[in-house]
Amino acid sequence: MLKTAGILFLQLLIAMPVLAQGRRPEIAIMSTAVHEVSAGQPVQLRDLGGADFVSPAAITQAGQTVLVEAMFAGEEQTFNGPEFVRLLKEKIAVQPELSGYNFTYFVPEKIKVRAVKNLISQTRVTALILESLMQKCDTCSFKIKDIKLPALESRGDMYAYELDLSSLKVSGSFLLPLRAHFESQEKTLYVTGTLQTRAKALVTTKVMSMGEKPETGSLRTEELDVNYAADAFATASDLEGRVLNKGIGLGRPLFRSDLKKEVVVSRGQMIRVLSGNDMFEVSSQMQAEESGAIGDYVKMKNLETQKMVSGQIVERGLVRIQ
Repeated sequence: MLKTAGILFLQLLIAMPVLAQGRRPEIAIMSTAVHEVSAGQPVQLRDLGGADFVSPAAITQAGQTVLVEAMFAGEEQTFNGPEFVRLLKEKIAVQPELSGYNFTYFVPEKIKVRAVKNLISQTRVTALILESLMQKCDTCSFKIKDIKLPALESRGDMYAYELDLSSLKVSGSFLLPLRAHFESQEKTLYVTGTLQTRAKALVTTKVMSMGEKPETGSLRTEELDVNYAADAFATASDLEGRVLNKGIGLGRPLFRSDLKKEVVVSRGQMIRVLSGNDMFEVSSQMQAEESGAIGDYVKMKNLETQKMVSGQIVERGLVRIQ
């Protein structure tokens, strides 16, 4: 939960899954003596705090909300808590993507904002990274460790910067280009760090055999580190129509690569075939010439006429000719 004590920890930042257990949407501002922001750039919500318990898209939309227009280096603005809540509500109300949320607001008694020359805001950068990560996996939780920003002391006046997130993965180390715009030039710098990612996984509660259909009763849900996972964790929806392609021991997470489609029609099997429409339907028996799973198209032979036809498997031993 994002509290007024702080949304973003600068060296170790945690993003928890959104929409957690029906929690009420909230917007929180970090409690700190002074919020330092980049001079010459509009102050966004993500510079001071952020939204929580809404969709990843809504978190991003809220984060980019401009609260204060661009300030000169050294300029300061101070707000009291009720004043800032009114400002937040006004800014949220004019955005159709956010106005439908009934936000709870957590705001300190006093908010002081100071513009700093050539500042790349670690608060904003970490928020941008997290927003991108949550778009990729909204059921994962993330920690950003050892984030390092480029130094700008010896350069000219910077008036804008953009972080390129196109290469960001959901786990491991990252090296992200940051394009800094100066009065006479543009420089590509880099933001580095490491992600520790955890996601919900289905873990076996018994030894399971190859070809066995995994059921929820033989699995439990745990949150595990994905940084060293061999593959993506399987979800409950991945189990539908699937069986294990190998044996799995007790207490092991289930990966998507452990699953294969369940064969419900086998070559040489006599199957029921449906044809026609809702008004008139004909049922017959044919021999399957191919094996397949639900949703697959297979060839069949009418043993009386030796004619070959094809149809889609709709359930075990049943094929429909379209």
